[in-house]
Amino acid sequence: MPRIALKDWDLHRRTWWLDLGTDQVTEADAARCHGYLTVLPETVTDGERPRFVAVYSAEGRLWLHAGARLWSLDRVRAVHETRDGGWCAFRVTDPSGPPWELRYRDFAREEAQRLDPTFDVLDEQIWDVFLFVARNVSRPGWRQAVTEAWGEGFAPLSTGGPA
Repeated sequence: MPRIALKDWDLHRRTWWLDLGTDQVTEADAARCHGYLTVLPETVTDGERPRFVAVYSAEGRLWLHAGARLWSLDRVRAVHETRDGGWCAFRVTDPSGPPWELRYRDFAREEAQRLDPTFDVLDEQIWDVFLFVARNVSRPGWRQAVTEAWGEGFAPLSTGGPA
C-alpha cells in the first residue's frame, strides 16, 4: 500500500509518513506534503482515542483519517462545538455509519490566548485543525481548490494553501 507525506499541523517543521494500508505513522524526511496530520495529545478523551487525525488529498478527493477510520470529506458533515469547562467536540456524521466524536481541550481558552489582545478567529483556526476542517469542509469550492492544491503536493515549509 502507498504512503503519503503529511505536514504536522502543530509542529510546522515536522513531516510524517502515513501508511494508508496499515495506518502507521512515522516521521518523514522532507517530502512534498499532501495534507496535514496532528498527533493527539493525551488530554484528548475518546472511548477509542486514535493516535492521530489527518486531513489530506488522495485519489482526487479530500480525506479525513482518524486512526483506523477514514471518511471522504465530500460525503460527511463535520461539526465543531465549544463546550463548558474548556472542552471542544469535533463530530463527523456519515450517512453510512454511526457518528464519531472526539473531545479535546479548547486551545483558545488557555491563558496565553485569552491574554493576547490580537488573538482572533483566524488564530483560533490556525491552532485547531478540527475547527479548520469543520468551518471549511461544507464549502464545495474550498474542497475542490484544496483537493487540487494538496493533490499536487506542497513543500513542508509552505502553508499548503491554494496559490
